[in-house]
Amino acid sequence: MKVLLVDDDRAIVDMLYHVLLDEGYQPTTATNGIEALEHLSRRSFDLVLTDLKMPRMGGMELLGEIGKLRNPPLVIIITGYATVETAVCAIKMGVYDYIIKPFNIDHVKLTVRRAIEKQRLERENIQLKEMIVLYNASEAISSSLEATRIIEVMLDAACVQSLADLAVLYLRDEMSRDLVLSGHQGSSGTERECEEFVGSLPAVVAENHLRPFFNGHGVRISAPGSPLHELLCAESPHRGEVGSLLSISLKANNRFVGLLNLFSLTPGVTFSDHDGRALYILAAKGAGAIENAFLYENTQQNYLQTIRSFACALEAKDRYTHGHSQQVTRYAEAIARAMKLSVDEIELLGQAGMLHDIGKIGISEAILNKPGPLTASEYEIIKQHPVTGKHILMPITSLSLIVPIVYHHHERWDGSGYPDGLGGADIPLMSRILGVADAFDAMTSIRAYRRPLAPPEAFAEIFRGSGSQFDPAIVDIFLHLRTSVEALMLRG
Repeated sequence: MKVLLVDDDRAIVDMLYHVLLDEGYQPTTATNGIEALEHLSRRSFDLVLTDLKMPRMGGMELLGEIGKLRNPPLVIIITGYATVETAVCAIKMGVYDYIIKPFNIDHVKLTVRRAIEKQRLERENIQLKEMIVLYNASEAISSSLEATRIIEVMLDAACVQSLADLAVLYLRDEMSRDLVLSGHQGSSGTERECEEFVGSLPAVVAENHLRPFFNGHGVRISAPGSPLHELLCAESPHRGEVGSLLSISLKANNRFVGLLNLFSLTPGVTFSDHDGRALYILAAKGAGAIENAFLYENTQQNYLQTIRSFACALEAKDRYTHGHSQQVTRYAEAIARAMKLSVDEIELLGQAGMLHDIGKIGISEAILNKPGPLTASEYEIIKQHPVTGKHILMPITSLSLIVPIVYHHHERWDGSGYPDGLGGADIPLMSRILGVADAFDAMTSIRAYRRPLAPPEAFAEIFRGSGSQFDPAIVDIFLHLRTSVEALMLRG
């Protein structure tokens, strides 16, 4: 345990120095508050024993400066100039104990022993809290396949763990191989200042400029004016505000994939090797999770593109339904806007509209293009396309919300539809919207088995289906949109 002795009385310092040394502590001495602060800026101490009356800087002023430190040591005041006022003031400022000169050596030993034990317990408690923060962050990172969420959790945990004012993440762009600013998180209460600071940082940093700093090193703690500090902050008008910079390289599968930078904008607050070691583990976990999330996202996008290609292939295969999905989507979105659904809901409905018939990809052209009525068995095959569509779309996590819309778009308001025979409000709202749009486009399009209906006839059929096939409220809205719908028909 490291103890700092601060007193201008050389005899007292020498005596206490040897007493503490014999007790197994590691004492360091200073003759005034200025010297003590120099020691505190270079290393951490568990305990400070200080006199009150000293040249250059006294004990009370030193106590105020110690209180500004990130992990302040406990303080015991040993003085011959005690007053009730100074004692009360010192206690309010966080002093652990107050010893009056001349003092009893055994009393000093006992007081120091108690203070060290208290500090040890407090440090263990802090370490336990840090472990909980890191564990919870690690669990959240491991359970997510969304890169933005992983980045958010990692930056938030880094700020909490290190008490940084700002965390900034750069990720490697696979095309340019440069590092691109990909996320940031400010500590509570400093959002505005952090936004201004982030805005002054480089949006892109060349990887070859950063790599030399991390050859053989995963963590760098940089002071103002250091080469890494200058590389990241040289163009920033706020670079003088950075008191300490902690940079952690992110590696996944032994590849350099990014850089996590933590900035201390609080004077006198510097990062420690302990911060670096703890956050290096978190950064390594985050780097692997981000890589997996990007791979998963690419897989999802490739799968989605494949399905959309299938949808195009389906319409190419059935010449009578060419452009059907686009037209259904236009009608459905018009209804949704009139119902004042949110932008996200309208986008979701648009995706469902484009893919609502994807299940027909497995139905033969002979059935799809049959010029006459379908047999009972053929109709049963047709009725399976929502089920097939559900199975095709389910593996795409990003499309999970559209699966029930597609699956239920042939349900009827009176419960006589398929595949599950749902009725009324049990049918998802967007499926009900899609059902009206789908039916109207089918009526007004050429089919192998009939001529298209003129718009007035089709609107009349939709009206007749209100309350049996269709949701009456949606039918009312659709009929009020007649002029807009007819304009969309011309676009098709």
